[in-house]
Amino acid sequence: MKLPLFLAMTAMLLGAGVVHADDSPPRTISVTGSGSVQAAPDMANITIGVSTVAPTARAALDANNAQTSKMFAFLKSAGVADKDMQSTNLSVSPQYRNYRPNENRQPEIIGYTVNNSVRVAVRKLSAFGEVLDGVVTAGANNINGIRFDVSERKALTRSAAANAVKDGIAQAKNMANAAGLKLGPILSISQSGGFRPPQQFIARSMEAEAVPITAGELTIGASASMVFVIE
Repeated sequence: MKLPLFLAMTAMLLGAGVVHADDSPPRTISVTGSGSVQAAPDMANITIGVSTVAPTARAALDANNAQTSKMFAFLKSAGVADKDMQSTNLSVSPQYRNYRPNENRQPEIIGYTVNNSVRVAVRKLSAFGEVLDGVVTAGANNINGIRFDVSERKALTRSAAANAVKDGIAQAKNMANAAGLKLGPILSISQSGGFRPPQQFIARSMEAEAVPITAGELTIGASASMVFVIE
């Protein structure tokens, strides 16, 4: 007796082991752990600049070059390396005379403004206040964008990532226990994270001759997305 074609092909596949009784994906639990470490900053980044005004663009630029050169000379004398100084902006712009709204007159240039900005990394934080005072004395008249940092960023980020993994494991165990399940091995894990802005400022000032600085505390955070098998 001959088997129908469909039954014959099914029997062949079963015999070859192509058809499995249970090929469904494993049951899983997904969690996102978070971790952080706190650190006192040991360096600072700041943008400083020189702004000059003169009747002509040439005069404004010459005056700016002179003040900027003095600023760079002071920074080098204060121990700031060339690699820690980076120019970020140089602009020359005209200034126009202001007229009343009802005056129908052509714009008139009455002078020029030159701005020159540089980003500076101060790696000795205890000298930061002194550096700020010195650059102003040397000719800088624009200071902004102070950002405190830590030199051992990678090591602190690794510590935060390890804490995130520990938190993820604790979360998964808690969820499995609450559901009456048995937690299996980790199926996948991925990390993200980095610096968070300073969240609190502590009484930690460096009193310079003229500029008191409060560095505060940095929080370095990381997260770990984890998938666990449920046995």
